Amino acid sequence: GFLLVSLVSRPVEPDAWMSWLINPMGLVGAGGYFLMYLLWVVVVLAIDRALHIFCESIVGFRRIDKKGDEKVRRLEVLGSLDMCYLAVNSMVSYIAFNHVMAFVTNGSAEQRMRAFFLLNGPIAYVFAMVVNEVLAYGVSWVAHSRALFPLCAAHHHRQPVPFRGLADAANQHPFELMCGLVCFLLSLHVTAGTCGMHAGTAVVAFGTW
Repeated sequence: GFLLVSLVSRPVEPDAWMSWLINPMGLVGAGGYFLMYLLWVVVVLAIDRALHIFCESIVGFRRIDKKGDEKVRRLEVLGSLDMCYLAVNSMVSYIAFNHVMAFVTNGSAEQRMRAFFLLNGPIAYVFAMVVNEVLAYGVSWVAHSRALFPLCAAHHHRQPVPFRGLADAANQHPFELMCGLVCFLLSLHVTAGTCGMHAGTAVVAFGTW
């Protein structure tokens, strides 16, 4: 369904590569798009590794799967399906980043630094997070219904202790991640249409998401 919508939706610019759904900014061609995707993957992995080092070596947090001699049930080895989902979800998150950048640059968010104030900054951030959580709760409730749970949400429930960080956090069904992306983007547009949103607020909200 995602690929079908991608094929039939129009490009954001007449000469842009691929559809608006895949390339919402329409600034680069296919080569540049995939080069930026590879850079995105490297940056995300570097941030994940840096957070591991900071939390364990500097702050001294104990890993969630280490409780002394107590044996913790966890998904020990990632299988081929897990690796496939992680690869697909890295592209989904990259597309999400492109949509947030399009939101920031297309006039939906205020870009001037002097225009940043309490309403379109901290208040807009909290409001967007609340809207996102409300929407995501509804999607999660449906996904965890008896009929749909085995088809989608059951995959990430295989790992009760996400000790790997990003590799466990992103190991979910791609459709579930896409639904989360839609909820988040809707929360940005709802916030921008009500109390307004600064571009910096949108970027910080995406980092939190």
